[in-house]
Amino acid sequence: MLLAASERPDAGVFYSNRAYSDWETLMNRRVVVQCVAISLLVCTIFNTALAQDSDGDGVSDTQERIDQTDPEDADHYLEHSGATSCADWNGYLSSFAQIFEIRNTGCGDAAVRVDFRGIDGSLLDQVSAAVGPSAQVDVVLNGLNGFAAQTYGTVCATVTSGPPDAIETGTVYYTLRGDSFSQVVAAHGVRARSGSQFVTFNTYSPSPLPEYAGKLTADYVQVVNESDATQNGALHYFDQDGRSIRRAPVELPPHGRFDVSTHSVGANRVGLVEWRPADSAATFRLLSTRYYYDGPTNRSTLLGAVALPFQRPTGYRSAAAFETQSNLIAVLELGNTLDVEVRIPVTVYDASGEAVDDQPGTVAIAPSGVYHVILNEYLPEGLGSVVFDPNRNQAVTAVLLEYSLSDIGSFRGVTATKPTSGFGSTQLVSYNNFLGPCRLRLANLTNSPQEVALSMSRYDGTTLPLESPITLSAHETQELPVCENEDALGYGPISVRPTSSEIVVGTMVRSNRAETSSFHVPLQGRAACAGTLAATPNIVSLTAGGDASAALLVTNKSNSVTLTNVQALLPSTWTEVTQDATACQSLAPGERCSLTFTPGNVVRAPETISIQADNALPVSVIVAVIAPSS
Repeated sequence: MLLAASERPDAGVFYSNRAYSDWETLMNRRVVVQCVAISLLVCTIFNTALAQDSDGDGVSDTQERIDQTDPEDADHYLEHSGATSCADWNGYLSSFAQIFEIRNTGCGDAAVRVDFRGIDGSLLDQVSAAVGPSAQVDVVLNGLNGFAAQTYGTVCATVTSGPPDAIETGTVYYTLRGDSFSQVVAAHGVRARSGSQFVTFNTYSPSPLPEYAGKLTADYVQVVNESDATQNGALHYFDQDGRSIRRAPVELPPHGRFDVSTHSVGANRVGLVEWRPADSAATFRLLSTRYYYDGPTNRSTLLGAVALPFQRPTGYRSAAAFETQSNLIAVLELGNTLDVEVRIPVTVYDASGEAVDDQPGTVAIAPSGVYHVILNEYLPEGLGSVVFDPNRNQAVTAVLLEYSLSDIGSFRGVTATKPTSGFGSTQLVSYNNFLGPCRLRLANLTNSPQEVALSMSRYDGTTLPLESPITLSAHETQELPVCENEDALGYGPISVRPTSSEIVVGTMVRSNRAETSSFHVPLQGRAACAGTLAATPNIVSLTAGGDASAALLVTNKSNSVTLTNVQALLPSTWTEVTQDATACQSLAPGERCSLTFTPGNVVRAPETISIQADNALPVSVIVAVIAPSS
């Protein structure tokens, strides 16, 4: 449905549920496109409880209990966008359709303001939009005031009304061809962070053909200052063996962005880049983009590009699913972020979950060094997964790249996947068949069979057929052609629910219609947004050493959703307090149930406790265990 320009505050135009068939028209107008090319639909949790952050990972302890991550471990957390989520635009790619995707991952309506800024942080344009629950608004950046070739900047969506942690963003660059695309670069929004951040670099050509040795692989690091003051820092470059090879100082105005070349260190080099800010409390957003050219300079034809977000290092066992063929090369890039050597066991499994005969084994990486595992050497063809375990806190940064080559070995495209640890018992992604097919790739992290429940629905609420549950054998990788379940042009959420956290990792592979170009959208380990809970009373007081229990009345406020596995998430240290949630395993719309708590002999200070379900927005109550009266 096409809405009149007068129906929106900035006099732009919404396009609903249509492909970009009139791109030439859109390029010349200020346009907002709604619900067209959604690439990721996840639900986050709006948390208004305590802001204590014991491990300094940027996520509060209360939120980590809701997410079922470890509040005492800086490696163990899920991302949350906050009220503002940012991505970027690039005028050097002005021939690409640059789509800023704004996804509402919350359970209610959200009003957002979009700030379009230039390289110096100046505000060039501003638009506003309403984004409903489980919906997406796409802003065509090429049509905004201030968009120009040979420059770049940032674009941010800020929630002005609605849950402040409900918005996620990203920019997808398409070269559109009819009802599909020939090239694509997906730069998912990354959170601004304080402290050091890391990413690997690689200036080799991925093609084995001799003539590609002289063709440029350009690598740029972009640094964005998300604070309101001028900030300074430096990018430190290390080679494969961890030797320092370059230092690039950077000064940024408020909300300014600066791009620094990495390929200036020379062709045919790999290594690690570390961002060290002068102010350890200031927040920055970083991204690395690699460009592949059909010639020796960036004036040659651009063959493809890939965006890699800077990362905080991890020490957790992580994995990624991948595919290899004679013309599909998969490479795992590992970077050591510590000042001591790390030794990392790396294991490759085939699609059935069998460990391949020849293994990478334990790889040793020098301080600030990198190591590349070419997965085709261990699994020449087929689906599979790679698992690695740093076994040291905040030790490793990793990315898995899949290079697509033609039958003769020339470069055709590249996609990137970030290995993860499968945090979150519910993980979400979205399907989309507007511009081509898609398939869901899942891998079992564990050495035992795991059952995974799946659900799929269109944006209008229509439930689509999907085999569920499925069973993944130990370390098995499966690929499900989920877009084939949709008989119309559409998009919507897909929920992946294993029996517990740290079991399944995966990605959605979205391709063009010819399946010659694709990009990956990772599963996000966050709670699904479907139902609404209420709990009374909002303060529960237990008496230590007594026999009396206390009940909490929980109500399903949804009109159509049956909630499952309703329970309180008690602090892990409250081992003496027991909970009976038997009556709340399944809660129909409008029904109530009771959670019963029995204290032990330990006095506990009041804490904010999350009441949650597998498919509902959690609510919080305060629980305390008080001393008995004399």
